[in-house]
Parts: sequence; structure tokens; C-alpha cells
Amino acid sequence: MQFFLNLKTKAKILTGFMIVIVINLLIVITSINALSTSQQAALTIDDTLNGAFRRINNLQIAVQEINFKFCRGLNPTDTEYDFADLLRDAPTLIQHVDNSVNALNVNFSSDPEYKALVTSMYNSTKAINETINQNILPVLRQQNTTDASLLEIYCRDVLPHVAESQSSSGQLIAMQTEMCIAVSSPAADPTTIYVISVLAAVSVIVAFFIGLYISNYIAKQVHSAIGFMTRMADGDFNFSVEAGSADEFGQYRQSLSKMRNSVGQIVGMTQSECVRLQEELNKLHQASDSIVQSTNNVQSQAITVAAASDEMVSTTADIARNCETAANGSTQCKDI
Repeated sequence: MQFFLNLKTKAKILTGFMIVIVINLLIVITSINALSTSQQAALTIDDTLNGAFRRINNLQIAVQEINFKFCRGLNPTDTEYDFADLLRDAPTLIQHVDNSVNALNVNFSSDPEYKALVTSMYNSTKAINETINQNILPVLRQQNTTDASLLEIYCRDVLPHVAESQSSSGQLIAMQTEMCIAVSSPAADPTTIYVISVLAAVSVIVAFFIGLYISNYIAKQVHSAIGFMTRMADGDFNFSVEAGSADEFGQYRQSLSKMRNSVGQIVGMTQSECVRLQEELNKLHQASDSIVQSTNNVQSQAITVAAASDEMVSTTADIARNCETAANGSTQCKDI
């Protein structure tokens, strides 16, 4: 979680997306692997059914057909299919068996048992044709008819090879069926579907929680920043701001803390200056009061002086009048 907090906001979002992308890649890889397994199984089954299985089945049908025709043609009691029909069809039947046996692929599988069965089927089928060509057809052409001895020869010399060929073909078909089942089992295994389903569910859940975490983280950081700015706008600087992370929001918190400190210092200095100015204003107010008081005292003294001056003027006038009276008296005395 600390590593996630140390990432930038863009890196956080990209990391969340990368986690979801990685899970989706796992889903894609698992799906491609399952598809590749299914496709490979389909190709193997198609190659088995349309290749080895078809060749063995064709040979098995050819052996059954030649055995059925010879058993009927060599049977004196079967009047619907006589020796003439057998002589007419024998070259085609023998050629069909030869073509089918030559189409066998001994190297279709590296399994030694499979190769041994294919070899056994090949040899027994070749023995059927050789026995028929050497022991049955020459006698049938010479006698120009059928008797019980030819059927006995066929049963003694050919039927064991027919039984061996049919037994080998049955075992080969069983092995091919098991091979197809073994190849198709992984493709049919529901585990891959369960894994893809679980990965898809995990991808949805992880994407939801990553989106929820990132959205809540961004909303929380934005609301916190708005709260800090609101407190600063209200003049409250008594709070601490911690970075908390190394992303853009952490850098914003650091810048906000520096701004809070700077503005707080400016506000503190302003408050100090205001206090000092208030003290100076108080002193000035006190000086003004003293000046006013002194002015009032001077004014009172001036009024007193003015009153005294008025009295002196009045007294001087009286003295002048008295002097004038005395002068007049002196003049009169002189005249006498």
C-alpha cells in the first residue's frame, strides 16, 4: 500500500488499469490455450477418423465382402450366388482388398502395439489374397464348378487369416477410439471454463475496487484541500498539513503547507505591526490629551491675565483721573 501511495496519481490510475489488463490477458491466454487444445484435438480426431480409421474400416469392409462372396460362391447349396458369379466378381474383390491394404499407414502412431496390429492386419490380409489366388481360384477355374472340398480348403486356409484380420482391425478401431477419447478429454474438461469464469469474475471485482479506491482517494484529497483553503479563507491558520503521499496531491499539500506558513507569518507580522501602531496611537492620544489639557490651562491663565489687565486698565484710568484732579487742584492753588 505504501508503494501505491508513493506513486503519482497518473501512475496510480495506470497501475489499476494494468492490473485489470493483466487479468484480462490471462483470460485471453487461457482462452487461446483452450481453443488451441480444442482445435488440436479436433484436427487429431479428424485425421484419425478420416485417415487411419477410414482406411482400416475400408479394409475391414473389403475383407468382410470378399469373405462373404467366397463363402456364398463356394457353398454348393447356395443357388442364388454360384461359382460363375464368384469368378466374375473375384478380380474386383481381390483388387479392392489389395487397394485397401496398400493404403494402410503403419507409421500413423508411434505406439509399438499399434504398429504390431497394423502389421498383423496387413500380413493376414495379404495372406487372404495370396491363398485365394494360389489355392482357390486355379482349382475353381479348372473344375468350372464348386464342391465341398473348395469350401473346406477356404475354411482351412483363408478363414484363419480373415479372423486374424478382423481381430486386428477391431483392436485398431478400439485403440483409435481410445486415442480420440484421450485427445478430446482435455478439450472437454470444464476446468478451463471454470478458470476463465473465475478470472473474469476476479477481473470485474478488481476493476470495481480499484475504481472505487481511486475515486475515493481523489475525492478525499479534493475535499481535504477544500477544507484547508476554507479555513485559511476564514483566517484560521492553526492547523497542520501533512503530505501523506508522494503524488500530485502530496505535492499540493506541501505547497499548501508552505503557503500557510508564509501567509501565517505575514498575518503574524501584520498583527504585530497593528499592535505596535495601536500602542503608538494610544501614546499619541495621551500626548494629544496632555496638549489639550495644557492648552486649557493656558487659556485659563490668559483669561485671568486678561481680567487682571482689565482691572489694571481700570485702575490706571482711575489714577489718571485722580492725577488730573490733583493737577487741576494744583493749578487752582497756583492761581490763588
